[in-house]
Amino acid sequence: MQDQFVTDVISTVPWTYFNRNLVILRLLKLRRFRTNQKILDQLIDDSLPNFFNKEQSKIIVDTIKMIVALYSSMHFFANIWIHIGMWEYELGEGWFFKNNQGGIQNKDFWSLYISSIYWVFTSFSTVGYGDITGVTKLEMLFQIIVMMSGICLFGYMTGIVQAIFDGFKIRD
Repeated sequence: MQDQFVTDVISTVPWTYFNRNLVILRLLKLRRFRTNQKILDQLIDDSLPNFFNKEQSKIIVDTIKMIVALYSSMHFFANIWIHIGMWEYELGEGWFFKNNQGGIQNKDFWSLYISSIYWVFTSFSTVGYGDITGVTKLEMLFQIIVMMSGICLFGYMTGIVQAIFDGFKIRD
């Protein structure tokens, strides 16, 4: 635990006041995920068997992991999409600039976040309604990456759902 103290201190300092490029140091917090994952695994192993049998516990854990993986990846890509949009807004171009000038997109955080989550979900599901689209080459390249990631993620989710249903089969 002591080695995490230094990481926590470094990751909580408001580096953007000193230099905008130092915000990358906040990513040191990601190191704690591994520790928190071990604690969560132990909690699940200790508590779920009290309420469910082993197969039911596995199904519940797999379902939760699938939902967390979906939302985490959507959140990750949505934040990058916002960052790209805000960066290109300052240059007078991009998806956010186009939608803001057209009166479609507000500049407040929640409006941007919800629009970005919506965009990621429609891109993941390959529906892509076309109301929020990339305008610049960078945005189009990022859209390709998101669509390819969505295909992989939904393939993973299909495998998890299939494994869950296989768990329901009656055994002889």
